[in-house]
Amino acid sequence: MTRLLLDADKKPIRTLKRGEWKELSNERVTFTPANDISTKTVQDIFRFFVVDKYMPKKISSILNDQEIPSANGGKWNSEKIMHILTNETYTGARIYNKTWSRLQQKLRSNPRNEWVIRRDAFPAVISDQIFQEAQEQLYWLYPSRWKIGFYAIKQAKKLILEEARKMILDRGVNEEEANIMVKTVPIVFAIRSSENDVAKWCFLIQELMRSYDTVIAVSVLVNHRSPVDGFFSIPTKDFGVTNARIFSERDECYGKYKLHKDEITEKFLSLFFPNVAIGELAEEKITG
Repeated sequence: MTRLLLDADKKPIRTLKRGEWKELSNERVTFTPANDISTKTVQDIFRFFVVDKYMPKKISSILNDQEIPSANGGKWNSEKIMHILTNETYTGARIYNKTWSRLQQKLRSNPRNEWVIRRDAFPAVISDQIFQEAQEQLYWLYPSRWKIGFYAIKQAKKLILEEARKMILDRGVNEEEANIMVKTVPIVFAIRSSENDVAKWCFLIQELMRSYDTVIAVSVLVNHRSPVDGFFSIPTKDFGVTNARIFSERDECYGKYKLHKDEITEKFLSLFFPNVAIGELAEEKITG
């Protein structure tokens, strides 16, 4: 990518050289593909990884054998390949608020949910589909990535079950019984992922959960200060023979499954106390 200088009417003026900046306050700077060997190299990297299934180490070796320089003019390595494969800028997206800083304070990275992403800000080098396929492959290839997901689910599960346990205790159930109820209640967790900015989930249930009419499904976010993203109530009959239920926010079932804030507590109570009218129980909300 290269930086393109725009005038006050957002018309291109010229590309900026390394270390060169705009001179007038009403001028703007955006990105654009360099349309040279570096642009082709980025496209080749994604093709090697997504289509040919080459690992980053092998891709770096191929580029070095072809004597194609990296961005700083040096040799390629796995870290540089990973930087290319995870850079959403190549899809034509301009990303803001990736970091946070204050005077005399250390620079920190913001979680992804705080990023400001402007789609189609400039011509793309690779398609959104290719980029998403690359992210999915990276997720499963590198334990450090899926371990983040496991950690987020662990934190969300701890938070929700502790609140549920407190709810039970507040209704007069002794501690031993409360612990048993929390362990057996049908609650499942899944990481919220996205494809073309559309949220999607894959929830899995244990076979024993089919003895219930519905399960509570919890959406979890990674790299987020509050991992709990939302709640669903899913009929167990909707899970297939593999005990999996996959859907997105564009599917018709999304609206049927989604639990609003004022419905969450009632749904938990109906699972914990199926033979007791909800109105007989004191209100104690679970919101995550």
